[in-house]
Amino acid sequence: MYTFMIHAAAKAGDLDVAQRWFQRAKLAGARPNVVTFTSIINAAAKEGNLAAAEAYFHEAESSGVKPNLYTYTALVRAAANKGDLSVAERWFCAARRAGLEPDEKAYKTLVGGAYRQQHTKIVRPEKQNNVR
Repeated sequence: MYTFMIHAAAKAGDLDVAQRWFQRAKLAGARPNVVTFTSIINAAAKEGNLAAAEAYFHEAESSGVKPNLYTYTALVRAAANKGDLSVAERWFCAARRAGLEPDEKAYKTLVGGAYRQQHTKIVRPEKQNNVR
């Protein structure tokens, strides 16, 4: 139930509500999983709150929750929405280093962020090949 409520708040772009549900879940003894963490990272991403998104990512890792491609894509979105394309590219490459192959949505998130910021040089193919 908690993950569902966090996900719904994230879809609505309401980080405050997502955070309250996240805290309720933890107080109730519920253990957040990768979907829970990805949902709250998405809520932060919609607001461009990169600091919160990264904090939840690190909390997930320290809790033993293994991030998936959706988690990394949410971090790319958070950085792109903040306007920090170098950090967006760093998270994109981090997904590759973690053994995850970015999908079309991950690429669109990165390229869309670059387009909004009018950047023309991002994730060069030669850099992609050396990430792993």
